[in-house]
Amino acid sequence: MWRLLFIVVFATSSLVAAPEGQALIFGKVAFAESTLMQITWLEDVMLEKKGQLQADVNPMGEFYLPIRLEKLQKYELYFSGQTIPLYLEPGDRLEINFNAGSLHMAKLSGRGSEKTKVANDLNRLYPYERPAQHTQTPQFSFGYGRNQLEMMQKLSFDNYGKEVDRRKEKKLLALDTLAAEVDSNFRSLLDMEIRAKWAGDVLIFLSTHRDYSYQDFLNKYPGLESELFALGLGEAQYLENPVYIRFLAAYIQFHSQQPYLPTMLPIEDYYELVSTKLSGGLKELLQAKILAKQLKRRNIDFYNSRKTAFEAGIENPWILDELLKLSGEISAFSTGAPATEFELYAADSSLVSLKAFQGQYVFISFWATWCKPCINNFELNKSRKVAWEEKGVQFINIAIKNEREDWLGMINRNENIRGINLLADKEMSEQLQKDYRFSGLPHYIIVDAEGKLLFVKNQNTGDLSKMENELFRLIK
Repeated sequence: MWRLLFIVVFATSSLVAAPEGQALIFGKVAFAESTLMQITWLEDVMLEKKGQLQADVNPMGEFYLPIRLEKLQKYELYFSGQTIPLYLEPGDRLEINFNAGSLHMAKLSGRGSEKTKVANDLNRLYPYERPAQHTQTPQFSFGYGRNQLEMMQKLSFDNYGKEVDRRKEKKLLALDTLAAEVDSNFRSLLDMEIRAKWAGDVLIFLSTHRDYSYQDFLNKYPGLESELFALGLGEAQYLENPVYIRFLAAYIQFHSQQPYLPTMLPIEDYYELVSTKLSGGLKELLQAKILAKQLKRRNIDFYNSRKTAFEAGIENPWILDELLKLSGEISAFSTGAPATEFELYAADSSLVSLKAFQGQYVFISFWATWCKPCINNFELNKSRKVAWEEKGVQFINIAIKNEREDWLGMINRNENIRGINLLADKEMSEQLQKDYRFSGLPHYIIVDAEGKLLFVKNQNTGDLSKMENELFRLIK
């Protein structure tokens, strides 16, 4: 579930430069049927949270999207089921013109366009695939496309290795040819992505074929570990790169599935595995990501028991800074903290505020009409809400980033949506997501009778039966 930011501004030819701290993407889609342009990026390296921006495509096919950024960043541009990578840095002004069915053939121009041109030329050799399947680990999820999945199923280890080797060498050769068009730092970044993608592909294959031993892996790729670790050791621009993170996750997943280890490790053993199999910035990043996710899950004992040792051995201060920043945010938004006040419109256009329910327990559901798990959860939880209401709990359902007509239609025809229904406009939706620290939907908050946070849960399944005992214990 992605955090959305809708921008309704259209391109004008009078723009000549990107404001400080921003890049601009604009252009025109010929024969456009879809009215939505979308771009995503890795917004939070610790929690692997994706940021997302959306821009409307106007009736003339024009779009305009300003992006705030501080440094070179990789993005994925989506339009009507098609995807291309973009590389942007502050001051870039990228014009993109294409036919609706041919995003991969887009004409790129403007300041900074040479980076994306080179990346797309490389991508055409073996196009980027949106994941067809994901591998889930205790801390990471990484995907692979349909073509790769088919290769893993049909090819032997040797033949699969030959194919991924051939793809790597072909892209590296092409990069050598195109290197003159970009600076050396960007060339090194692309070189790393090619090698990390290759190594991740090999490790994913081995993770799904346990009949191959680690020695088979070392025999075939004797220099793989040192080569890949050297690329990312202590380099923030690599450690924050989604392709490199995928490689690291695949590496640890491979080790966690060796015959002498259980299929899914307890989090304590998983953390220890990272500590023993990696070093330097690679180890620190994955350790910090594990600590961050456990912190977000309110596993405070796990976090506190490892925090001191982690801080003492840190070599990359930026990793520690990111973790401590997250820790501060979570501490400020945890059980016992005051719930942020809000005032929103109900269906009859009356204003409803949170403070009006002081003295009651309030269960807040953040949802949207386009969120299928949200709608399913209303049906799942309908009967349970009756028992909760008998305990004095007030249910408030806040729809975010919805058109009023869609929202009214849904609450009027769906009798499962019990409680007080409120609508947040786009600006207020973003503020609520910021105040209540969530991006995905559905999201649940319980506020106690004193107006303090009692329970915070982002649970996409949203079935209250799975947390009913805990909640009844809290609401006495």
